[in-house]
This record gives sequence, C-alpha cells and structure tokens, in this order.
Amino acid sequence: NEARDPLYVEELAESLEQLKQDDSIDLEILRMDGCLTGTLELAYELKDSAQVTIGSENVSGAGSGTYLSHAQALTDYPHEYNAALLASTMVEDYKVNYIKSRGEDTLSAIKTDQLDLLATSISAFVDTTENLTPEDRHRLDVARSFAPQYRGGFGQTDLGQFMRGVTKATKLNQSVRDAAQQVVEAIEAAVINKNNDYQNSDGISIFYPQGGGGAGASYIDRHSKFIQATNWDRYLELQSGASLGSADWISTPVNDWSASNTVASGAFDLGRLSGNDIDIDSLAINEGTSKYFR
Repeated sequence: NEARDPLYVEELAESLEQLKQDDSIDLEILRMDGCLTGTLELAYELKDSAQVTIGSENVSGAGSGTYLSHAQALTDYPHEYNAALLASTMVEDYKVNYIKSRGEDTLSAIKTDQLDLLATSISAFVDTTENLTPEDRHRLDVARSFAPQYRGGFGQTDLGQFMRGVTKATKLNQSVRDAAQQVVEAIEAAVINKNNDYQNSDGISIFYPQGGGGAGASYIDRHSKFIQATNWDRYLELQSGASLGSADWISTPVNDWSASNTVASGAFDLGRLSGNDIDIDSLAINEGTSKYFR
C-alpha cells in the first residue's frame, strides 16, 4: 500500500481467525498464488485457519490455474468433493494448464491437520543433532547442498529432499538418520498432491541457508508458533559455520537430486554461464554413469 506496510503471516492468521469468529466463515482451502508460498513456516502459522493450504516452493508466474474448472467440479459433483479432493484437483489442473519449460513448477497442497505431527518430528530431529561433531554438522550441510533451493528464496530449501539426503548419509549416527526418516514420512502424510518438477521437490520448503545461522529476531517473531513447535532456530544456530569446502565431502553419501539426469532429453539446465575456468564443485557423478547438463 502507499505506506509500504507489508502483510506478515501472523497478521494474516489473526485476520482469518477474526473472520471465523465474527462471520462464522469456515475456510477450508487457502490457496496462495504467489512465489515462495510453499514454506512450512507459512503453512504452520496458518494451520488453524484452513484445512488445506496451497502454495509454491519456487517462484511462480501469474495465471497459475483455471478457477472456472475448479468451480465446475464443485457444480458437477457438489457432494463428492471435500477440501482435500478439491485441493488435489487444483494441483492437477495446474499441472495441465501451467507448465514452465524448465520444469520449475512446485505447486503443492498440504493438509494442515498433519502439521503438528510434522513439527514434532522436526523437533525430535533437532534434538538428535544437539551434540554432533563439526564433521557431522558438515555432513548435514552437504545433504542440504544437494536438496533443491529456490531462486530468490533467500535460503528456502526443500525439506523432504534434505531429510532424504540425511537418511542416506551413512557416516551419520543412526539416531539422526532415523529421526530424518520420521520427518520424511510426516511430509508424505501432509502433502496431498504436488507438481513433479525436475528437482523432485517434496512439496514443503523450510528456511535453511548454507552454513546455517541467519534466524534473526524478525524470522523468529514472525513464525513464533512454528519456532516453538520445532526448535528450528536452535538447529540453524547449531549449524552456524558448517559450510562447504573441506575435502571429505566427496566421501559423504548424499541424496543427489540430479540422479535422474541420465538421459540427454532430461538434461539439467545450469542456467546462463559466462567467462572461463568455471568450476562447479557440487555435482555428484557416480563412476560408470553419465549425467547430462546444459
């Protein structure tokens, strides 16, 4: 607006709760047609406002859906559709009518009644990492580096792919890997439907910048319910400084998100590169296999 006063998630949650109390509006689906709206922080703060949230982990373009077809489905099958089914249909409609050429589409629908379980599993994961060695913290950051990150997201990382990477890091303590698997299973229970993008995103992102850290006061204040339930700010604090660069990352098993790029038609687009002697040091290529990039 003219005063440049942004709308924060806690303000949106308060307004939606006021609508529910004052006007008896039972909001079942909250769809956010905006970039980087598929975050766990956002969904958790809004979990009491709607049965399902729909958002995009990545940046998204205008016109990401045909609302006429959504309305037509309700008209044709008024008694068959519940919130979860309609939300899933919205994602399917998005797949058909809004496909980017680079396969970056990440729209997903999330059941909010599963988010407490997901938050509990994340908190348990954080607990298992409390006393890790610097080497193990480095291994966690390696797993993060192979999970999808979203352009313009300022540290937004796909939570599922990060946790899958942790489960495959055999040098980590088994309790950490088991806790990560519990998070993966909670994500699978929460995500109703999602787009199948080239990075195999799991449908929910989380703030996790390289080397941890970065959870300032504004992040904590604006996602207070999420922070209280997950202790994610503690994890970021513990990971502070666990940056890439040491030689032992090569021997750390991780979940390689580019593993499916084994055919030329599925070449991963590295974007525009210019200049000489470009060194890309985070591409895991197993011996005896081929990877395609463009």
